[in-house]
Amino acid sequence: MDVSDTPPETPKPDAARAPAARPPFKLDRRVLAGAIVVLAALLVIGVLVYLNARSGRDLANGAPDEQAQVDEEWPGLGDQNRLHVRPLTMPRPRPTPGMLASILSGYADAEFTIGADGKAGNIRIVRESAPDIGYGAEARRMIAAATWPTDWRGRSAPFDASYRVIFPPGRGPSEIEPLAIASPNLTPEIMALRRDVAVTLLVHVTPEGLVDSARVIDQDVESSAAAAEAMRVALGARYPANGAGYETQLVVRFNVTAAQTAEGELPRGPSVSYADVPFSQRPSASDYSRYYPRRARYNNIDGRVTLACIVQRNLRLDCSVAEENPPGQGFGEAALRIARRFRAQSQFPDGRSTVGAQVSMPMAFRAAE
Repeated sequence: MDVSDTPPETPKPDAARAPAARPPFKLDRRVLAGAIVVLAALLVIGVLVYLNARSGRDLANGAPDEQAQVDEEWPGLGDQNRLHVRPLTMPRPRPTPGMLASILSGYADAEFTIGADGKAGNIRIVRESAPDIGYGAEARRMIAAATWPTDWRGRSAPFDASYRVIFPPGRGPSEIEPLAIASPNLTPEIMALRRDVAVTLLVHVTPEGLVDSARVIDQDVESSAAAAEAMRVALGARYPANGAGYETQLVVRFNVTAAQTAEGELPRGPSVSYADVPFSQRPSASDYSRYYPRRARYNNIDGRVTLACIVQRNLRLDCSVAEENPPGQGFGEAALRIARRFRAQSQFPDGRSTVGAQVSMPMAFRAAE
């Protein structure tokens, strides 16, 4: 076999010489987390270095004092801003009779202008804790006589200022006994307190001995009903006349526990006449005719009865015979039957409850009618 006749072999690629394929690039998570931590640490260190350098510059320049900070924060120094200024000197108050009579402390607020001489001018009283006692007039005198600073919180005189003059309590008014005074009504609202109540008032008496004004200055139980009833009692009191008028202290006491000895007992209200009670229902003439005693009518006998009644919670009357004339003719029983036809309204015209009101009820029987 001739070698030249054999076809040449195709050379095979060398596997060792073939280039290797590159794997995809992957970032290690641990390396990334470490880089973030390093950057954060560098940022914190830079902030601390900056703040430390700035603090050093502030200390070197000196911090502003407290007064400068207050003045810097003061919301403007225009004429519309009034300063509550403390005086350098101020005289003692001269208490008026009204201030001596008061058992409470008082005050007066004033606005004025402080001049370059440290004196107050253009004094105006803007508020008093109680009128007609003298707080405002005495505060005006004291402020005018006081010495005031000419520089206050960055403002130099003249400038507008304000000040509150506080007055100490007085000795309290003398307690003058009234010549006449009504007993307080124990209304359902007051009875519901289930305890005794005392209301203290300061009353102003006219030269004629009448009470023209009163105000509550203390009460041991907060009750608007007790305060209103005490005011009514005080305004109706009569005092000795002295030709000049005066103020006195009055204590109105509500003896609730004595009136309410049993649970649910009806409160006792005022003693009133038949004409004072507002009725929503009254007996008719036919009722008088129906209940007229037969024997008295047959004998043509007239009769008169007075009943003592109390308005119940259902606004009916609970009555008993107080007087009967002539006795023994049946007029008392007839009057009690007729009284069942009455119905009272829930309130008197002045707003007081009618429940518990004690009513004197006269009834006349005439055979000729």
